[in-house]
Amino acid sequence: MNADGTVRVFNQGFDPEKGVWKSAKAVARFIGAHTEGALKVSFFRPFYSGYYVVHVDDDYQCAVVVGDGCRYCWVLSRSPEMNDKLYAGLLSVAAANGVDISRMHRVPHGAQPDPED
Repeated sequence: MNADGTVRVFNQGFDPEKGVWKSAKAVARFIGAHTEGALKVSFFRPFYSGYYVVHVDDDYQCAVVVGDGCRYCWVLSRSPEMNDKLYAGLLSVAAANGVDISRMHRVPHGAQPDPED
């Protein structure tokens, strides 16, 4: 959380074809109450896009986030390992929130991320 009430966003992912890490920084603002998972995120100010946390498990180990108009969806995990049953359940959550899960790609994991700056 930043002093002005915005949230610092740092996304990082591994491109297995190129063997490199890619990262992007953004700023997010809550759309409503800070206790709700509805934000608008900007990677290219002044343009913002919706970012809706539609599911978080009881232990805060995985989540499903849906972007504006259900064009984007992320299945997030604190661990690089996720069993198939859990992943299928999270895809069901995404589908129940309007996401076309036939377009989803499961990203392979295993490489170590660059340290966050």
